[in-house]
Amino acid sequence: MRAVGYVWLCTLAVLPMAHDLARAATLPPGEVALTAAEIKAEAIDTTTMQLQAFAPTRPAFARVLSSAPLIALRERLAKARADALAAHARSTALAARYNRDLSLFNTHHAASAQTMQDSKAASAAADSAVVAATARIEMIKASLVQHYGAQLADDPATLQALQGGKARLVSVVLPPAYAGAPPAMLDLATPDGSMAPAHLAGPASAVDPAASGRPFLYVTTAPLPQGLATTARLPLGAPHPALLVPASAQLWYAGERWAYVALPHGLFQRRKLTGHAIDGQFPVGAPFRPGDKIVTSGAQLLLSQELLPHAIATACKDPPECDD
Repeated sequence: MRAVGYVWLCTLAVLPMAHDLARAATLPPGEVALTAAEIKAEAIDTTTMQLQAFAPTRPAFARVLSSAPLIALRERLAKARADALAAHARSTALAARYNRDLSLFNTHHAASAQTMQDSKAASAAADSAVVAATARIEMIKASLVQHYGAQLADDPATLQALQGGKARLVSVVLPPAYAGAPPAMLDLATPDGSMAPAHLAGPASAVDPAASGRPFLYVTTAPLPQGLATTARLPLGAPHPALLVPASAQLWYAGERWAYVALPHGLFQRRKLTGHAIDGQFPVGAPFRPGDKIVTSGAQLLLSQELLPHAIATACKDPPECDD
């Protein structure tokens, strides 16, 4: 009777294993089956694929510039404008004085010729000061254009935001192979992994030695640290609806990229990702469809399970409980 009990226990232990092995043996290549308990234990997560707007991009080198030179130029410009106002006021007052002295001289010589000559000289000197102050303003404005471009130099609101620390100036170097016009808007990679929008401010006057290509200036309101070397994403086309396989779902096997899709009844199917990844995502078509549940966590574990030698029962073929 004791031997019969051992045989019964052995049968109970082997039946579920045999069922799983039989099920795995009948699955087509590229599929794997797990129980609900195994799915939970392996922390396999899925996400439902939906069409979403997608625009392909390419990377470009970017660097956040220091605002110190811009602030210095803006301060020089403000001082030059203040000096010009003072020179204009002095010139107006001395011109009025000269006209008064000239009138008095012409009226029965009520003012002396020396007084009239002194007033005339002082008025001429004041006019020269106005010319010099105006020239300084134009020189500083030309320096702004030379260093930051005409578009940015004529945008006082943006200049004020840069000077006040509410915006950042970024140099973006378009790669030599990028022959098109610089995009009006692009995204910048931030230290926390997010993307920050930036708008075009015009061509740059100097090339960054760290990269070759065409440099352009962009402005962003993101609080990026000055001197940060980062990546800009250059759009390559208009957004269009697409199915995207996220980077977390991709796995390498046999020199190719794959992703698992969850099917009913605990089945998972491995599907090949053709083409090329763009920005870490894979635009896909058939056999992927909207509504597919793609595995985003645990894909490597599914591959390991799929590749197990299920056709060979390696676990406890003759357990001790079955011994007489």
